[in-house]
Amino acid sequence: MGANADTNKSEVLYRLSLAYSGRKMPFLGWHKPPAVCKVTFDKAPLPTFKEQIMKYMCSLILLLVWSAYSSAECYIASEFVGSSARAESAFQLQSDQMSGQAFRIDISENSSSVSPSNMTCITAGKNTTTCISVTDDGKSVVEAWAVHPAQGKVTYTKVINGYAEFDGGNLLIGKITGKCN
Repeated sequence: MGANADTNKSEVLYRLSLAYSGRKMPFLGWHKPPAVCKVTFDKAPLPTFKEQIMKYMCSLILLLVWSAYSSAECYIASEFVGSSARAESAFQLQSDQMSGQAFRIDISENSSSVSPSNMTCITAGKNTTTCISVTDDGKSVVEAWAVHPAQGKVTYTKVINGYAEFDGGNLLIGKITGKCN
């Protein structure tokens, strides 16, 4: 094997074995291989072993981040406390809580759900879902659930319209009490 460098390109000459001469070669059909093949490369230096490892590590990290974002997440949340305002209290903010109730918040790229609930939910972003219920006569309930795993918290908002004295909204903060599969 010989290598010859000129100003723009390096040339590598190599000889192919003529062991298959005259026989059918699986990758070339019935053709005989040429005795000498000339391959040229640009002068760019080949990456070092360390550069190759860094490239593969960065690719792996990006793949892991992407797969974590695209996979489904499921959390159990409870112990919600915060404030609410209702028509029956002239929309004055009051302390509110949901005690003794745990919610399963299941968020994936294509669909989401919160249970117990019979509302239709959609994924609204990373770790966020919005659930909607609208009746034929225009009454509506809209909930938004945002999970904050790093802080161990869940933000819950709810807006109710068309239910007379129950019209109003909630803002509650709960604790992530577990993960589900």
